Amino acid sequence: MDLTLQERRINRSRAWLLGTVNSGAVFYGFKQAIAAWGDSKGEFHFKDDWKGDHLAQIDELSHFLWGYKMTQFLFRSYRWAGFSAKTSHAISVFQTAFILTMVEYPIDAYNPKQGFGVSDLVFDYAGIGLAYLRQRHRWLEDFDVKVTFRRSVLLGNQPIFAQTNEEFDNFLYWLTYRADLFLPQKALCFGVGYGVTHRQNEPARHLLLGIGLSLPDFLSLFKEDLGPRFRFLEVFYPNLSVEL
Repeated sequence: MDLTLQERRINRSRAWLLGTVNSGAVFYGFKQAIAAWGDSKGEFHFKDDWKGDHLAQIDELSHFLWGYKMTQFLFRSYRWAGFSAKTSHAISVFQTAFILTMVEYPIDAYNPKQGFGVSDLVFDYAGIGLAYLRQRHRWLEDFDVKVTFRRSVLLGNQPIFAQTNEEFDNFLYWLTYRADLFLPQKALCFGVGYGVTHRQNEPARHLLLGIGLSLPDFLSLFKEDLGPRFRFLEVFYPNLSVEL
């Protein structure tokens, strides 16, 4: 009986649309990944992605963010299509884990220029785990992981999938805490950020403190229903920051 009631809540047209978009996005994403990082026509091999890539773990943080945000996005998508919270949790976690595992194996594992990245996969799964826990435990809802850019990705042909040291240097990753300081609701975020810059292929680490906005919550100050509509903007973190 419970299963029947759950099936009746599913919006079939939305579910079909979601399935179609899902298939197209996965196909396009893997195609772009191969175009960016090369074909997987070599022998299976590991890569030293913790120290050997000279990125000072900024690549691992990018994997963490992808796992985290992809899981969140898919969860909301399946809820939008009418699936129960429990089912949406299960599908979003499984789908994200499957996609990001495929990136490491077989795409990177057989790519002569890449290799199977153990730490990349660990951070993928850690991001998925945090997204799952944050959705289930209310005490985590004010914590978030966000990103800013030293240069706009919309200008200068800056790719979203970083390939060179200079492109990796463009990203700053933030752990934020949302508070209602001086505002009627929680829209301000205190953040600790991490980034890397390269000089002659050697990475220099940068640790920052920032105060900025949770964009969906800020929009809700003007109109309550704007926040949920623009929830996808929560990944971005406009802020004022100082380097430690």
